[in-house]
Amino acid sequence: MSATGRSIDRETEGRGWTQERAILAAAAIIFGGALAAGILAADAPVLVVIGASVLFLGIAMVLRPDIATLAGIGLIYSNLAVVMVRFHGAPGFVAAMVPLSASASVPRCSSFAVKSRPG
Repeated sequence: MSATGRSIDRETEGRGWTQERAILAAAAIIFGGALAAGILAADAPVLVVIGASVLFLGIAMVLRPDIATLAGIGLIYSNLAVVMVRFHGAPGFVAAMVPLSASASVPRCSSFAVKSRPG
């Protein structure tokens, strides 16, 4: 209940996330991820490096969609998809999906999502 010039102070403690709880949760997630990566690195270190690279590249693509175009051009120029198919046994559709997904659809979908925001 409030009137002109008067208001009731309500207790907000216990509602939502405090800064300390958010920092503690972030630290727990980071520690858990590092522990999982360390355990996996004992068996397959290359897989951990690839996974971390994909994670960081994915975050960069979400934050800056033009990085997706540069990554697609780099993959096409290096011919990495064809090498994976011919020499490492990857399925054939991998070579076809690299130019489509990396250089065309990610920036386009991102621009649609950014432009369609209200406000």
